[in-house]
Amino acid sequence: MAQHKKSRGRPTTRIDTAVLAHLRQKAGLTQLGLAEEVYRLAKKRSSSQASLKNTGQRWEKKGTLDAGLAQHLATVLKTPVEILRGEHPFPTPEPAPSYVNELEALLRKRVQEETVPELETALQYFRENGDDDPVRELAEELNRELEIAPLSASKERWATLSAITGMTRRQMLRPVGHEGLWLLIASGPPGPIRHELLGGIHGVMQVLRAEWEDVRQSNSFGDSVITFSDEKPWFKVSWMHMMIPEWVREMRFVRCQPTEAGLIWVAPTDNDGFWLDQMSNGAYEYFDYVKTSDGIQSPSVIANLCLLLKKYLSQQEVEAQQASSEETLLEVHHGAVSEMPASTLASFSKDGRAKFIVVNWLCSGLWEALLPHLSEWPLKYWSVDAAPGRIDICVRADQIPIREWKAFACPPPFGTRLSISLAELTDSGRHKSVPWSRTSVEDVCAKLNRSFQEALATSQAPTG
Repeated sequence: MAQHKKSRGRPTTRIDTAVLAHLRQKAGLTQLGLAEEVYRLAKKRSSSQASLKNTGQRWEKKGTLDAGLAQHLATVLKTPVEILRGEHPFPTPEPAPSYVNELEALLRKRVQEETVPELETALQYFRENGDDDPVRELAEELNRELEIAPLSASKERWATLSAITGMTRRQMLRPVGHEGLWLLIASGPPGPIRHELLGGIHGVMQVLRAEWEDVRQSNSFGDSVITFSDEKPWFKVSWMHMMIPEWVREMRFVRCQPTEAGLIWVAPTDNDGFWLDQMSNGAYEYFDYVKTSDGIQSPSVIANLCLLLKKYLSQQEVEAQQASSEETLLEVHHGAVSEMPASTLASFSKDGRAKFIVVNWLCSGLWEALLPHLSEWPLKYWSVDAAPGRIDICVRADQIPIREWKAFACPPPFGTRLSISLAELTDSGRHKSVPWSRTSVEDVCAKLNRSFQEALATSQAPTG
């Protein structure tokens, strides 16, 4: 008789329960909350909250779950599955504390008790710079230097630091935190290979923005996409032109702590975490698509893009209209996107230019939609300007003679009066802001300015 093999069911993944518990608590989630988030991502339903809570408890007790759910679990906890499985060292140490206040107290005591030539020389430098509190400034500078001293200080510098502080070298070698040091490694075309030690998370952001600007300037013909990944303790950012998918630029960076033996990886601080979360928002003006570490891409549905025309109200207008906000939506502009053949969008999607073509079609009739909202002043007093992620339409106060607004009880509203931004209509019926690269903004702005100049010339032309 033929023997039937027993079905093995769905593949499972074994995870490290201690790592799971640590990451869950660090994320501020209960076992129930974690299970709810995982099931939501998996689009899976549970019979009750009690059942979900039991599921979360079982994961932490037994350490096994469906392989598909394990991937969603890693997404919720912002970590690779390999970390959950215990394949990489975890957790990383916490960053060293700052000793600025302790150093300040020590320096003030030394200034009062004795004359130390090295200390006086250091303080004189800050006095000559006009600092209000030279002792505090010196303490800040010493804390900054001691953070990196294990990697760079010479024997002579150690002696000077010891004379200034009265501390032994061993005392000064304790781990010190200031802005934090970050090791950054970059590879992939079209940029160079980089291995750099940077000061502070803002140093990382400065390098990223410089490279993003190169991407923006080199991409005027197609779409670009950037992806953020949290691979604790490392962070990864990768981007590419969608027309050249084999060219992927990747940057990986990690906070580290100098020791006598070298660098060790440490966890980011809460302040680091805030700026890390802001990185994806900062990419909105450089890239066409932004994918965050939770797997969500913006925009998600190109056909749902639209342009929002908004008006900014002055304080007097807010009070007169009893408005709840200084910003009001005037119009949602869809251009000619609804007329775009599906085959056209599919063709441009294949070529990596879907968003590029949709934005172009959105601009159809945009000047005609904008023109009626410029009636409060003659056209010659308006300007159309590119701004980060939007187009601003402004009233130029310096161009308006006083006689034209002297009848107002108070000065009329000037500056930015209208704006145009790119948004996506979500399933809930709301408009969500999406990336709009500066190159695309400037292109649309140039088109509007051509229409503006044509209309201005017509309005100023002498009548027969």
